Amino acid sequence: MFRAYSWFLESENDIFRYIFSTAKGLRYSVYFLLSSEYFDLIPLPQNLLANGYTFGIARMGEDEEKKCEPDFRIKHTIAEIINDFFIINPDAVLLVNYDDYDGKQEKRFVCFNKWFTELNAENVFYKEDAMIVLPENDKVFLSVIFQTKNNSFEKLLHEFHETKDRLIEEK
Repeated sequence: MFRAYSWFLESENDIFRYIFSTAKGLRYSVYFLLSSEYFDLIPLPQNLLANGYTFGIARMGEDEEKKCEPDFRIKHTIAEIINDFFIINPDAVLLVNYDDYDGKQEKRFVCFNKWFTELNAENVFYKEDAMIVLPENDKVFLSVIFQTKNNSFEKLLHEFHETKDRLIEEK
């Protein structure tokens, strides 16, 4: 079993940012931003708007573009951070839009799915994915994650599909 790295939480208003450093000195930020701030151009349904957070992972500092060796403690740290976030925000819904600034969106999507499947063995969280094909065959990968015990489970799924369908129609 790999041990998670130590992390600390910075929170301000509706932004939660967890910071950790690896054994190699690489710094990461795992952030949760209220979705109404992020998805300002896409009207979200009621529950996704009220409880939705955009989730992301970013390497910080000068080495943010540098390729690095695999570090299995990173995924365990991110899993621990997600668990902590849901302890603080039990009704939260994570909306994941895999970044494509460098053309590696699908790679990020596949990697996160692998991590999620491996680390969610007790099915504490539910995750549903969507792929939207844009003109010129570009793809956008989206996921929604929430606790399986969420009282609005069915409504959240419906709203996620409604949002996905709206995005497809707009493209």
